Amino acid sequence: MASMEKSTFITLIVLNALSIILCLFAIVIYIIAKPLRNYAFKLVFWMNLADLLRSISQIIPKFYRQSYEICQILGFFHVFSSIFSLYWALVIAITIYQVLVKQILDVEKYYKYWFGFSLSISSICGIIPIFLNDISYLHEKCTINESFKGMITKFSEFYIPAFIITIINTVIFYKVYIVLKEEDEVIISKDKNDAKRLFYYPIILVIAIIPSMIENILSFFNFESGDLEFISELTWALQCILNSACYTLTKPIKAYISSICKNKKSFLFEGSELNNESITLENFL
Repeated sequence: MASMEKSTFITLIVLNALSIILCLFAIVIYIIAKPLRNYAFKLVFWMNLADLLRSISQIIPKFYRQSYEICQILGFFHVFSSIFSLYWALVIAITIYQVLVKQILDVEKYYKYWFGFSLSISSICGIIPIFLNDISYLHEKCTINESFKGMITKFSEFYIPAFIITIINTVIFYKVYIVLKEEDEVIISKDKNDAKRLFYYPIILVIAIIPSMIENILSFFNFESGDLEFISELTWALQCILNSACYTLTKPIKAYISSICKNKKSFLFEGSELNNESITLENFL
C-alpha cells in the first residue's frame, strides 16, 4: 500500500512539474516572439498563466503541510486559476465561432470585456470559499473541503459552469466544422482536417472534469475509492498538460520553434497573417 501511495505521489508530482514547464515555455514564447504576439495567442497566454498558477498551487502542498494562512492563499489560487482557465477555454471557442461562423473580424474589441469578466468572476469565486471557511488541507491539496457547504460551493462555482461550458464548446466547434465542410474544395483540403482538432478542446474538459466530479459526489456520501481518487487527480493534473499541447502547440508556434532550432536569425511567416491583428483558424491549430 505504501508503495502504491509513493507511486501515486511521484506521478502527480511529475505531471504537475511537467505542466509548470510547459506553461512557462508557452509564456516565454509569447514574451520573446513578437511576431506571434497576436490576439489569438493573447487568449492562450491567459489560459497558460491560469494553468501555471493552478499547477503551482497543487504541487506545493504535496511537499509539506501548509499553515492555515498559507493554505488559504494556495486555496484561493487553486480555485481562482481553475475557473480562470475554464472561462478562457470558453472565450477561445466563442472567438473562433465569431470569426469563422459570424464573420466578425474585429473580435479584439471584446477583449477588455472578456478579461474584466473572467478576472472578476474568478476572483470572487476564489474569495467566497475563504469567506465561508471552506478552504482546507485535503488529499495533499489546499482546496474546497467536502462538507455540504463546500460541495455546494464547488458545484455552483466550478462543476456546473464547467458542464455548461463543455456543452457550449462542443456545439460551437461542431458548427465551425460544418461551416468549413460547406466551403469550397480548396478550403476543405486546407482546413477541414485541421478543424477536427477543435473537438479535442471539449474532450479535454470532459477528461478533466467528469472523474473529479464523480469522485467528489461519492466522497460526500462517504464512499472512498483510492483508485477513483487517483484517476481524478491524474486527469485533473493532465488537463494543464493537454491544454498546453492543444492550445499552444499550433502550426505557427511549431514553425517558430523549428526556426529557432535551425538557428535562423529571423523568422518569416510565409503566407500567414499571424503578424497582424487578423484571426484565422490556423492561429488556434
